Amino acid sequence: GDSIYIATPGGSVKARNVRERGSASVMVDSREPGGAMKTASGYGPAVVLEGDDAAPINMRIFERYLSAEAIADPNCGGYMIANDDVTVKVTPARWNWLDLGEAFGGVFETPGYTLPLG
Repeated sequence: GDSIYIATPGGSVKARNVRERGSASVMVDSREPGGAMKTASGYGPAVVLEGDDAAPINMRIFERYLSAEAIADPNCGGYMIANDDVTVKVTPARWNWLDLGEAFGGVFETPGYTLPLG
């Protein structure tokens, strides 16, 4: 849908700030082969989901980014499942887009200037 979900510990600064402010910002970047970099940042209302509302969403996040072996490993998936006990749901009301290659005259496309993600 129109929301972004972030698994996090319930006692984290991130969760505390959303509880206090009721809003949040998110930034996503992408790097293409050859160095092209684009970013999107959004800002809007946010809530902290807990318990049975958070657990299935967090598991979907873990399954998206971790292998089954990593999820089964108590030092990886087990740790994340035990600690990331809430979900921050951000529904950006506005977005800003930036092509860093255009904004900085192509400097980020210079080989070796940026590191690979991951």
